[in-house]
Amino acid sequence: LEAIADHQKFWAKQGIIASNEFVGPTKWTYQVSRHPNYLGELIFYFGLFMAGVPSFGTSVVAWVCSSLGLFGIYSLMVHSSKRLDKKQTEKYRGQEKYDRWTAQVKYPLFPFVRG
Repeated sequence: LEAIADHQKFWAKQGIIASNEFVGPTKWTYQVSRHPNYLGELIFYFGLFMAGVPSFGTSVVAWVCSSLGLFGIYSLMVHSSKRLDKKQTEKYRGQEKYDRWTAQVKYPLFPFVRG
């Protein structure tokens, strides 16, 4: 998901040189989440956590360290998406394409969970 979203962003911004006009991707994965690349990152790390769960057994250290790592990446992605939303809103608010996209895609990170 992360790689697909990054690829979509790359193609949407192809040939654009330092513009204040919103041209960001608004299709495919960007119709479900405003930051699908961050969502993909979270899914990846959650998958790593789940893959490791069988090996944790009764080790408190394994559970605590892995849970703290997962919580850390979760916090980083949530705060990054909020910061990017604020930055984009300041820069693009009032532009028809941006306003339409943010009205259509109400979920900054997780589909069906407003942030």
